[in-house]
Amino acid sequence: MGLHVEENLTVEISNVELSVSVGSRPSSLKSLLVNRKHPTVRKLILNVPHFIAREGDRICVIGKNGNGKTTFMKVLAGIFTPTRGQVWTRSKPTAVLAAGIGMEDELTVEENIDVSLLLRNLTSGQIRELKRGILEFCELTTDANKQFKHLSTGYRSRLAFATAICETPRILLLDEVLGGGDEFFMKKANSKLHETIAVSQTAFIATHGPDEFDGVCNRVLVIEEGRITFDGEFSKGVDFYRKSNS
Repeated sequence: MGLHVEENLTVEISNVELSVSVGSRPSSLKSLLVNRKHPTVRKLILNVPHFIAREGDRICVIGKNGNGKTTFMKVLAGIFTPTRGQVWTRSKPTAVLAAGIGMEDELTVEENIDVSLLLRNLTSGQIRELKRGILEFCELTTDANKQFKHLSTGYRSRLAFATAICETPRILLLDEVLGGGDEFFMKKANSKLHETIAVSQTAFIATHGPDEFDGVCNRVLVIEEGRITFDGEFSKGVDFYRKSNS
């Protein structure tokens, strides 16, 4: 791991690998008993020898499904612990990685917001004010007492997104969180998204539609089979990705 001597360094990854156990499903009780003593086979799903990000970086993370975009984001967020190597971040990332990640099904909308904000060591007055804004933004004010599990996927995404970005993030991680919704909400949400990206120190946006972030992002990461195959200027990265998949 580097010494992080650069004042504007916000993220550094060093020799990170993530592997998972794999194996075929046993076809019978006999095969399960016969194979249970065999060593577990592991598959390497992420391999990043070195990566850094600095203040001002707006990084578009692209790659085909199943190639490691979300895994990379979850390692950055601290949700997945690498098998080896280290991930250093100057501050705790604000992550919105899936519809409702970090929310509890059995809690109400309001209770989920309260728990999320309490974990940030905010005062009761700050929580009250932020919660009102979150509910209004999500259009969930009248459903504040509804259990989270009874929300549609779209409203789960709204709530996770709004709760995560209710304060200015230093390191922002977004993974395809605004995939649907009515036209008017999407316009409002995209405006808020771009505003939040602009005020963050460093932003990572995993997407299948990089053209939407042309002029917003200055850098592209292409991830293929768990490895970064391109890291550089936005337009060159998009061209590289499309040519490699044409």
